[in-house]
Amino acid sequence: MNPLEIPTDNLYKFVAISGIVILLFSFIPRYHAHKLQLKSISLKSDIKILELDKTRFKYKYSEVENKINETGNKTVKLEQEVDDIFVKVKEKARDPNDLRKMNEETARKIKLIKEEWRQVENENSKLEEMIYEIKVRDTKISSERERIKCILKVVTIELYTGIGSFVCGLLMAVWGFRNWYTKLQIFQDELIKNKTSQGKNDASDQKGEK
Repeated sequence: MNPLEIPTDNLYKFVAISGIVILLFSFIPRYHAHKLQLKSISLKSDIKILELDKTRFKYKYSEVENKINETGNKTVKLEQEVDDIFVKVKEKARDPNDLRKMNEETARKIKLIKEEWRQVENENSKLEEMIYEIKVRDTKISSERERIKCILKVVTIELYTGIGSFVCGLLMAVWGFRNWYTKLQIFQDELIKNKTSQGKNDASDQKGEK
């Protein structure tokens, strides 16, 4: 290489081009962070829906529980009535007609008690199902909230990585191009200009000699 020539491949050029590459790649984590933010918004919406479902099940649970209490009260009342009938049977056991009527009334009351207890059992099974559904929704809500926390952590890391890469790439590109131009390119342009002038002068001298 001629000692007067300025190298075209140099550290400043490498730093400048590397800075541009880093600058371009810095948009990838920011884009990914944006997608994750949209995902977290969608998950928050899912949580709201699950909470509404949970509230609805709790309301139904309260209704069924009240119905069970009412049925239980009715059953207690019917049992008391049956006991009263048995007392009357003992008192009027000598009258066959009264005894028959009381037996029929007792059978009817016992049938009602069985029906009421059947209803209680059905309502209890509904309660157990609703308790299960509420627990399922609680589990899903907790899981979705944990997912959102993880996503937000990743979003924070992605954003800081993107911003850091952008700033680093920008500084490298500015520093590289500035030094490339001020320390090399100006002198290279001057050298080319001088060579061109020298070539013209040599050509003129050759013509003059002829």
